[in-house]
Amino acid sequence: MVDEILRSWLEDSDQIEELLQVDATRVADRERVGYRLAVSNPGGRFLVEQQAYYETSDGLITWMRVLCSGVRPVAAGGTG
Repeated sequence: MVDEILRSWLEDSDQIEELLQVDATRVADRERVGYRLAVSNPGGRFLVEQQAYYETSDGLITWMRVLCSGVRPVAAGGTG
């Protein structure tokens, strides 16, 4: 399921190389999770960062908004 969600924002040629960072916090009555991925494709190496804000009820997500940085180029040897 998680792979399906992550892949929906990436192109078929994008390969997730590494999960660089994950953090989660609460913002008042909502939860927040953020993560940063190292991605590569024929065009080079890139970073992708997403933030999701969500609410749950009975263990299920009932509301969610996701913001994505887009696929951002990485300088040689860098991880942003």
